[in-house]
Amino acid sequence: MMFLERDQAKNEVDLGWWGLIDRLLVALPDNVRIKAIKQKWGVLRITLDNNADEKLLDLVRELETESCTICEFCGKTGEIRGATGLRFVHPAFGQSGVFG
Repeated sequence: MMFLERDQAKNEVDLGWWGLIDRLLVALPDNVRIKAIKQKWGVLRITLDNNADEKLLDLVRELETESCTICEFCGKTGEIRGATGLRFVHPAFGQSGVFG
């Protein structure tokens, strides 16, 4: 199985969610590896290996829930948008995630 290196974690999401990824990386012990970080249906999804304890999994759930309030692109308060795929974006962005 492939794992993400810490320095690759932010490459998996847009700039607006980087602060959430930073919070994960600060709390991530050396013995826990990142399986996946992605956006799915407008929500941040983080998958860790089996070494993650309950406290770390609670943080992951918190970050995923918080992503439902943050624009993926700019980090400001956002809302679900998208005709062809859901994204969580600030109202200044159009349906496709570009300023409209």
